[in-house]
Order: sequence, then C-alpha cells, then structure tokens
Amino acid sequence: MKVKTEIKGDAVIFHLSGKIMGGEDSTRFHGQIHEQIDAGKKKIVIAMGEVEWMNSSGIGMLISILTTVKNDKGELRIANTPKKVQNLINIVQIERILKSYDTVEDALNSF
Repeated sequence: MKVKTEIKGDAVIFHLSGKIMGGEDSTRFHGQIHEQIDAGKKKIVIAMGEVEWMNSSGIGMLISILTTVKNDKGELRIANTPKKVQNLINIVQIERILKSYDTVEDALNSF
C-alpha cells in the first residue's frame, strides 16, 4: 500500500493505492493519521480510487482509524471507493459506520 498526503484547508486527504492487507503498511498509515490529528487536523478523507484490493485486515485498519479519529473528536470520510472494495465493505456491513462519498470533493463538502 502506498500513501500520498494532501492538505486542503483544514482537512487532510490520504490517497491510498495498491493492496490494503494490514501489517507494517497499516501500522505506518495509522501513525500518519496520528501525526495529522496531533497537528490539529480533525477532518480526514481516505481516497481509495487507486486501491486494487483490500482484505479483512484492511477492514480492521479502517475501523481502527475510525475509532482513533472519533476518539480525538475528528471526522472520517472515505471517497472514490472501487466497486470490489465497496462490495467487501458492504459484505461486512460497516457501511453504516463509515461515511462514504463518490468523490473527494463530495467528502470534503460534507464536513
């Protein structure tokens, strides 16, 4: 998994690409989330348009990040989720707790 960070106003957009499979990549990404929250950025968008695949560990990572963000009084959105990843999110029924938007702009406008 690769991560590119973009700051837009008072929000942070994390552009993910590749496979989200947990492990070291997820730990590193979670650290990046913490860094932004510690810097005062409470509006987080995870752009998933370039994600090729995500397994159950990736789902766990998203839930863990959501918990981290909410515990620090922040808000998390996911955007541009590929159909195969969205299907996995629907199967495990976490679409009720993860706010998902078609585009990054839509996610940003929702804050």
